[in-house]
Amino acid sequence: MSILIGSVKLYLKLEDAAEELVTEVLRMATDESDNPDLRNRGYVYWRMLSEDPDSAKSVILCSKPTIKHEQGSLDPKVCDQLLANLGYLSSTYFKLPE
Repeated sequence: MSILIGSVKLYLKLEDAAEELVTEVLRMATDESDNPDLRNRGYVYWRMLSEDPDSAKSVILCSKPTIKHEQGSLDPKVCDQLLANLGYLSSTYFKLPE
């Protein structure tokens, strides 16, 4: 999976220099792989690159959002209750089960 993703990103940055590489990696991922996740991602990349490389570039090489760390913003009592109910959906939304 890492080789597939890396080769597609390299192709989008260098284009002509990596065309043979990405073609071979996509062929191997779609034709020779037993892993369904790898095969599906290979097909998705192949379709994106063949339909509209500019849109593929904007999707694949987009900037990642920063992760906010909100440690300490919850009341310790609420945090303890959420931890006690960690398997429930309420803890995902930071809401008490009541």
